[in-house]
Amino acid sequence: MDVRRCASFLCRLRGLTFRRRLRRGEGLLLIGGRESRVEAAIHMLFVFFPIATVWLDGDGRVVDARLARPFRPLYIPRAPARDVLEGPPELLERVAMGERLRFLKAPSGSVTRVSGRKPPYSAKVGGHRPPQSVESSHSQPKSGVTDSLRA
Repeated sequence: MDVRRCASFLCRLRGLTFRRRLRRGEGLLLIGGRESRVEAAIHMLFVFFPIATVWLDGDGRVVDARLARPFRPLYIPRAPARDVLEGPPELLERVAMGERLRFLKAPSGSVTRVSGRKPPYSAKVGGHRPPQSVESSHSQPKSGVTDSLRA
């Protein structure tokens, strides 16, 4: 799955609004400032398609995941979260509560494993980041699902 990193306030606010669909294997990672239920809440106003919403704590562990439907005003995670991964509905079948997701930087074809809270691509550059790949570190993959979320 290719994930675009979204760190600025305006990028997070816009999210997927006014988009008609996601491209195959596309996702959006909304980077928050701190763990909070309120600050990690999302809206689906002017989002025209359902999406998988996966809330992550500061260590990248899944604290909540659910299907967000178009034009719903508010989705709040069940537990404090820092980041939100938005992607195609099938993403919900590939993640589990407590699972740690890692994001791999893929500049010019190479893939670098990223670990820890301060990955090398954390510097702000206009709020948009190049696509990244995401993989799961869940020790037991769900049946029929590989440990990697890369498409």
